[in-house]
Amino acid sequence: MSECRAGRPLPVQAPPEAALEIGVALATEPRILFLDEPTSGLGSAGTARLAALITALKREVTIVVIEHDMRFLFGLADWISVLHWGQVIAEGRPGTAMAAYHESR
Repeated sequence: MSECRAGRPLPVQAPPEAALEIGVALATEPRILFLDEPTSGLGSAGTARLAALITALKREVTIVVIEHDMRFLFGLADWISVLHWGQVIAEGRPGTAMAAYHESR
């Protein structure tokens, strides 16, 4: 993240649009970064690069991701809350939340 603040490129080769949006948001030095469906429109390669970027950034800033791609989320999250129609249907560390999510379906 410090590289982003210094005007240098993001540390991982993320999809250009995602990197630009995240870089602009990081310029304000937020304590929490909210990402709303960041994988929307990305193919599998772009999604993988974005996951690598988020993994690198989450050591520096709290990141809240709203996303429909469950594999993407479960692969990088430390804590997950799954909502359905505004109700929390599963919550916890990825393994625990995944089991509760599958039980609720």
